[in-house]
Amino acid sequence: MRADQELAQFRDRNTMVYERHYPHEIGLVFEAVSTGEHLDVWMLPESRVERVEGGKCAFGWGGSADEPMASRGVVTVFDPPNAVQYTFDDDSYMRFDLSPDGDGTRLLFTLHYLPEPDAQDQPYPGGDLPAPGTAWRPGFLSGYHGMLDDLREYLEGSYDAEIKARAVAEGHDAGPDFERLTDAYREHVRANCPSE
Repeated sequence: MRADQELAQFRDRNTMVYERHYPHEIGLVFEAVSTGEHLDVWMLPESRVERVEGGKCAFGWGGSADEPMASRGVVTVFDPPNAVQYTFDDDSYMRFDLSPDGDGTRLLFTLHYLPEPDAQDQPYPGGDLPAPGTAWRPGFLSGYHGMLDDLREYLEGSYDAEIKARAVAEGHDAGPDFERLTDAYREHVRANCPSE
């Protein structure tokens, strides 16, 4: 995990945007963010994507995309190689916007998450809500930060499903970078989350 990357920035109370530059051709990056087999490696344990506007999508958070806790929705934008958006049943979404940028690709990764009714702090590291009434848990934001770093390594060919499985088995998200980023996101959300 590269802790030197900028933290995600608020667009509004329910929307955060991560910006990254990858030294790879835009079509390659688009494939990695819009295809289940690629997303399975660098992002989530199981991702299903019908690669067409109006297609179904499902993302397993730590398990199968068939589990009750999985996020299910629709591909509401599919514009190769420029953009793909996954909109979930609660109107939250994840969106990837790509553009050529010098010797590679600029990626804007947007998270628009609506708060869960009656959300409370959770007992896992980073499961607190420094801005009550939002969905922004520091561990959640740190996790996405790390996934975007994993995408860089995946595109470079130095990160694959076997490396990911080993990292998950060894509890990679409990390391010092994760803890440091979680603390940084906690302070970032507390100081910068727009009021209602």
